[in-house]
Amino acid sequence: GMPPRRPPRRPLPSVISAGYANWGECDGKVELAARTGVNVIIWFAIELTVAPGGKPVVSGGPNLTCVADTAARLEAGGLPTHHFISVGGWDAPHPDPAVPLEAWWAALTSWDESAERAGLRGGFDGLDWDLEGNDDRSSPRSRFSAAGLRLVGQLMPTAAT
Repeated sequence: GMPPRRPPRRPLPSVISAGYANWGECDGKVELAARTGVNVIIWFAIELTVAPGGKPVVSGGPNLTCVADTAARLEAGGLPTHHFISVGGWDAPHPDPAVPLEAWWAALTSWDESAERAGLRGGFDGLDWDLEGNDDRSSPRSRFSAAGLRLVGQLMPTAAT
């Protein structure tokens, strides 16, 4: 069955102006973007990989304490923002559909709970799928299987805010 859906932290604004941070970026440029109208910040980027033995692993991403502190400063400054985490990027692995949906969901939930423990109230508001190709066209990371696309499609309503 489907994993339990995470309850929404808060509704998205009716008009979304999204901005992407760079790889691992958490600096004054993010706050400047919010002051100039960005209301959804997409932090970059985590990767979904499989450890030896088949356990799904969430790795990479920005410094979660910095993200939490940035979100708190923006909120305190009257600039409420929503915070998404991007999954993937150029040359990044795609989630392996051989790993069950429930296992991926447990890994993502655990990672999001670590963001909450770092101080990001409620954790991230959503996922931004940035599954791309690879410089090496023969790489499996340059192909998208039907099973892999189904996995992402099944994770989306589960994570929907």
